[in-house]
Amino acid sequence: DTKTFILSVKKDPSMVLKLNDLNQDLTISQGDSVDIEGTLSEPSTGDLKIKIDDGTTTTVIKSEIDAASISEDYQFNDAGTYTVIFDFAAQNNYNAKQVSHTITVDDTEAPQFANDVNPQDRTYDPNADYTWSIEITDNIEVKDSTVKLSLDDGTTSTDHLSLIHI
Repeated sequence: DTKTFILSVKKDPSMVLKLNDLNQDLTISQGDSVDIEGTLSEPSTGDLKIKIDDGTTTTVIKSEIDAASISEDYQFNDAGTYTVIFDFAAQNNYNAKQVSHTITVDDTEAPQFANDVNPQDRTYDPNADYTWSIEITDNIEVKDSTVKLSLDDGTTSTDHLSLIHI
């Protein structure tokens, strides 16, 4: 009676992911570009991908077949937190593997303001109620703000407001 066993020994590849020549997470400003470079040292070549995950979607931005390295200069136009992934597909005696770093993209776009004063006429009635509202929009989110109100008589009032989302 003969029994045949097939033994498959696999090991992890040796990989390095660098962002702007640094093997670490980065914080950049909105609109900045990052040089993303993945290097494979063992095995000497393989099927490689660079992916960007924005927390909702993972997108392949570059793919190379039978390569030792892969690189891409990528511009981050939207503020937020991204995961950059260097991916090696399993082959021969090597396991599939991913290495990653986080890029935090700081918001550099100022919020937009639209205000409304009611009543619109500028006649002063000391017994009237006046309503002032401001709508603040931003590409990321609106947090607590400080509002400075200057009145025609030269007085100034500064208050810290907790914003209420309606």
